[in-house]
Amino acid sequence: MTESPQQHCTLTVAIATWNRAALLNETLMSLEQVVVPHGLRWELIVVDNNSSDETAEVVQRYSSKLPIRYLLETAPGQSHARNCAIDHSDSDILLWTDDDVRVDKNWLSGTLDAFERFDADLVYGRSQPWWESEPPCWYAPIFDGRFALLDHGPNAKVCSKSTGYGLNHAIRRSALEQIGGYRTDMGLRHGKGAGGEDIDLFVRAHQAGLRVVYTPHAVVNHFIPQDRCKKKFTRSRVWLGSEDYFHLLRSSNADLPAILGIPRYLYRQQFTHLAKYLAAALRRDAPNTFFYELKLLQFTGLLRYAMRNRLRTNQAATETSVTSD
Repeated sequence: MTESPQQHCTLTVAIATWNRAALLNETLMSLEQVVVPHGLRWELIVVDNNSSDETAEVVQRYSSKLPIRYLLETAPGQSHARNCAIDHSDSDILLWTDDDVRVDKNWLSGTLDAFERFDADLVYGRSQPWWESEPPCWYAPIFDGRFALLDHGPNAKVCSKSTGYGLNHAIRRSALEQIGGYRTDMGLRHGKGAGGEDIDLFVRAHQAGLRVVYTPHAVVNHFIPQDRCKKKFTRSRVWLGSEDYFHLLRSSNADLPAILGIPRYLYRQQFTHLAKYLAAALRRDAPNTFFYELKLLQFTGLLRYAMRNRLRTNQAATETSVTSD
């Protein structure tokens, strides 16, 4: 009988967590139900990013149920936690999910099938909503990115530009060795920032010519709490994410003309966003009104950060010049 490549593959499922013990328990419960492909050698690493709740105790409950390891990373930030998992794993493939998801029972096999079928370097899958309550009245599919929801269709495919999210992606160790780990100047840091370290990884993978594959057969359900459905929360997350967004734009548009480090096309784009915002408001189209409000707010925050960044850079250059003299 011909052996499946899965029999020679080692895989680490990795979760970075911070103060979500109850939700983490739901995630680990779903992992108990996952179908493990025959012959696959796998482990589960949970990296505690210095939680103050019962995270360690929750992980301990599963020590006899899952091939689980608990690691503590005290440096604040999801990127530090992700890199900690990389440093403590020697598996061929690292498969990531978050501490607020339920994974489908075929999650492992769906991911590995995509690696084998396409000889992939990086694989990402679908994420569906797991609402705590009813979706907000302003919700529409245009907001899926705000909730890390993703569905790129029913067919697996090699992608030349598209990106996935941190809650459902996997990468070969050889690819990580080529492009590096997760940037620690980006990503959530104990409730601050807006993420982006996962999207940056996809950008670098594409720039390096790696084979990035989407599969609809690796599915997770992402918990969306009621508080996250409030406009105030969404506005705050957009505003506070200006720094991460600036870094992401710099890495993904380095070859484009820019003003203050912001690609010039974004300045022109704001006129279109303003017109669409006003048109949607006149139609009383709640989803599109809020969507384009956020686009305008995002650019305002981005411009504010870019101006402050330029001022800091100029001050540092002046101080260096004075010291040299």
